[in-house]
Amino acid sequence: MSRLLDEYLNYLRVEARLSPHTVESYARDIAHYMDRTGLCDGSAVSSVKREDILSHLAYLREKGLSAVSLRRHLSSIKSFHRFLLREGLSDADPASDFQSPRIERR
Repeated sequence: MSRLLDEYLNYLRVEARLSPHTVESYARDIAHYMDRTGLCDGSAVSSVKREDILSHLAYLREKGLSAVSLRRHLSSIKSFHRFLLREGLSDADPASDFQSPRIERR
């Protein structure tokens, strides 16, 4: 696991006080996101663009993820980028203007 991911997960546990299940879900989501966007070593944090996030979400949609799962992935990504910005690890938040996908009511 990368240092960035470790720091983020620690933030979720300690400061955000999220449940262990939520932290585990976010960990999976962000690990996958970091792998697909080349953030595993942490050196490319500021190089992530809005298009990279769109590409990742399109990939997940093509894999058949439901709107609920896409919504959680996007929430994870937005939270991760807010964390990076707040900690001074990034100079921009490429996820700031994304809106969550609508979920159809049954």
